[in-house]
Amino acid sequence: MVTMGFVDETTAGERREAWHPEIFEERMTLREVVRRRVFQEVAEHNAVDGELFPRFVQPVGD
Repeated sequence: MVTMGFVDETTAGERREAWHPEIFEERMTLREVVRRRVFQEVAEHNAVDGELFPRFVQPVGD
């Protein structure tokens, strides 16, 4: 098993640790890594009752 670490960073230089998945496969495509992260973030978002989830992009009006 391998644990990977990801860091989210904005263009302004703000950084925060975001995700540390445990990987059991010997090989994995980048597509699968992205898919797992999206599924994890959606599950976390759905677990929060009525609050905005800060990792999702929020649309702004014109």
